[in-house]
Amino acid sequence: MPALSISPFQTMCRSPLFFSADKNLSNAILSQDEEKVKDTVKILDQEAVEYINCHLKIMVSENGWHPAQQASAAFALQAIKTQIQD
Repeated sequence: MPALSISPFQTMCRSPLFFSADKNLSNAILSQDEEKVKDTVKILDQEAVEYINCHLKIMVSENGWHPAQQASAAFALQAIKTQIQD
């Protein structure tokens, strides 16, 4: 059996179950609606925001994601960056 390939981002990310299990959360983050993304980030703790940022970077940079998913992830990263700077 071939060894599993782990990306550098994946080694940095812990995997809280809430993000993959909570469809409302993931739908809001990937909605391409800046206010929805920002409102969602406001209710999360720092650890959750760090995990989501890490996961979004994986989605944007690694193969295997649909182009629409990558676009939504890039949008969310920019919205979160703006939220943090505000």
